[in-house]
Amino acid sequence: IYIKAQRIRNIASVYTAELMGILACLSTLTQLPLLSKFLIFTDSLSSLHSLADLFPTNPIVQQIHLNIHTLTSINSHITFVWIPGHVGLPEHDVVNHAAKQATLLPQISDLSPISAVDLENYYRSLITSAWRNSWEKQSPNKLLRLKKSPFLLKSYFRKSKREEVVLTRLRIRHTRMPHSDLLSPHPQSPPSCPHCSSPYPTVDHFSCTSLLSI
Repeated sequence: IYIKAQRIRNIASVYTAELMGILACLSTLTQLPLLSKFLIFTDSLSSLHSLADLFPTNPIVQQIHLNIHTLTSINSHITFVWIPGHVGLPEHDVVNHAAKQATLLPQISDLSPISAVDLENYYRSLITSAWRNSWEKQSPNKLLRLKKSPFLLKSYFRKSKREEVVLTRLRIRHTRMPHSDLLSPHPQSPPSCPHCSSPYPTVDHFSCTSLLSI
């Protein structure tokens, strides 16, 4: 068995890695004798679905189509076969092991350009990570106990805007009961809890220990 493994860029997605593997196989087939029949096995069903598109926008898929056209023009026949992952085929396990070992190589051996989709996902993950770190490290951040991350909750997607407003105000405690002094047109002293003398505007005051012990 001849196995060739390469390390691609770290920001490449699994989908891109599968496509680049298929492209590498086709590039090798163009150097073999003419008038041959070839089987290409892959466990990536999404890659095969992409190859069925006659007008792909992915540059790697476009290169695959070009190589397939080159092979068919010299009377070579290519057949793609999908094999579900982890089926226990010895050859499949050997290839998977080689792919994992390639990730340990010290340098990137395949410098092919990364698709715009992979770049977009990579920078989105960086922005999301920075946003999460900023949210978690804000001091003081009274809303952190109510919302561990700055992302939307599933309950936010409601048809009624009024329901969204009411639920949000309840979550962040921006209601007239704890903030009546701020909403009143006349200056007032901040309200305090009659049981523990704690100021009402605190986020977790609704779990007042003095009130619970009554």
